Amino acid sequence: MAIWTLTLLIAINAIWPIGNVRAVDRDHAELWELETVIMQEGAAIPEGGILDGTKPVEVVVSFRVPVAADVDPVEPENPIQHGDTVTFELTDQFRLLSGASKNLQMGPIPVGHVELDTDPDTGLVTATVIFDGDPDVFNGTYNKVLVGFDA
Repeated sequence: MAIWTLTLLIAINAIWPIGNVRAVDRDHAELWELETVIMQEGAAIPEGGILDGTKPVEVVVSFRVPVAADVDPVEPENPIQHGDTVTFELTDQFRLLSGASKNLQMGPIPVGHVELDTDPDTGLVTATVIFDGDPDVFNGTYNKVLVGFDA
């Protein structure tokens, strides 16, 4: 009887894996300390400030990723899991080259990557963050995971 039960469980697990976590597209509001700064010639442009259209513009984004090991400022009720994604709008005021991808690192530890895309009709630039880095970042090994990227 025990062999038959084990065989049945193995067969069921092959069809419907037990213990796998499905990646979820999360709301950017779930990220902590999300900050976006518009820069030109190394200086931050304040909200409502004027950009020089003849000079390059840079968007710098940084945020903390709420992970299982975090307890400060609070323990996250629903921490980011390996494979989750977050998509947010950056701007529609200037265009970026679509298809750009940047790695997200916490020091030498890979946390994931971000893909930048510009809608050809609206000009809206979006960033999709894919948390596909080191699984230890998400399983309770690390806390205070701070990452950023520029576009």
